[in-house]
Amino acid sequence: MRATMLGLVLLMIVGVSRGQAVYLEKVKLIEVGPGRYCKWSPDGKYLSFVGGEGLMLYVVDSGTVRSIAPRDQVIGIHDYNYDWSGTEELLFVRKQRAEGGKRGLYQRDCISIKVDGTTETLYRETIEKPQYSRTKPRRLSNGQLMIAREEADPPRAFRQMMEKAALSSDAYYVVANSDSWFTHHWGMERDRDVWLVRSDGQPYKRVTNGANYGLPVLSPDGQYILCGIGDVVIDLDGNITGQFTNGIGLEGWLADSERVVYLRLKQSHYDVVASDIYVADVTGENEIQLTDTPDKVEVCPVVSPDMTMIAYRNYAPDGDYVEILDFEEVIR
Repeated sequence: MRATMLGLVLLMIVGVSRGQAVYLEKVKLIEVGPGRYCKWSPDGKYLSFVGGEGLMLYVVDSGTVRSIAPRDQVIGIHDYNYDWSGTEELLFVRKQRAEGGKRGLYQRDCISIKVDGTTETLYRETIEKPQYSRTKPRRLSNGQLMIAREEADPPRAFRQMMEKAALSSDAYYVVANSDSWFTHHWGMERDRDVWLVRSDGQPYKRVTNGANYGLPVLSPDGQYILCGIGDVVIDLDGNITGQFTNGIGLEGWLADSERVVYLRLKQSHYDVVASDIYVADVTGENEIQLTDTPDKVEVCPVVSPDMTMIAYRNYAPDGDYVEILDFEEVIR
């Protein structure tokens, strides 16, 4: 395992921020260690990621790394089936074959993992038809986290997190209609239109009509949708508010809901040989190139809540590594 270290790297970056030129010479690089699937805690004190020792935690103040759940406990964890449910707690949804059950039965667990390493199984159920059994946390428009099955299950299958007070039916998330379930259960034609779906599982609003967008991500303020397929940002009425040229892999939002982070790739034939991280306004303007690394493939960038750091996965020949760039006041 790479030693955790702090270093200063020289990066020559020229960009535009709010219409003003930015030139950086020194940016702090934090080499966290082997891993992937990075997520910041809501207060920015921790960065969680999945490494060889299990679910790992990087503590920003101390610069230390530790495991909070062993590998055998979180086997199969990915970026889409775990998330932070509070400043000191994560939620992990796991599916595995049911012990002692008949063939084709699966067990689904919703597990709470505290930063001190304490774990608790919040609920467990036995399911059939594993092709329709994927479950993941969804961040609602009001910021709450809920556990919902994929779109391939009927609305009655949606579950609320930890049996807390009922979620507001006005809260919603976004989905792209790419499943035949929409046709069978909601009478919709199969397409890639983006929909708003309420926390009770009912369709709330059709945002696009035949636009063929996909991979929608709702902004933190619930007012815009970033579409990784289509390279656009749209409002809740389906109007394009931002277009990104060659914005390969539009990744996500900054906390202010006014900017997005994304990648540009350098390819040789069909192989990706390098990539760089960019930030731009929701309109696609005022672009800042944050890295210039011709020998590094940086993927899956995530911005800290205070918008001063970006964690990403360094896709290296000898394995995946988690790194953090500390830009201090540059993108805030």
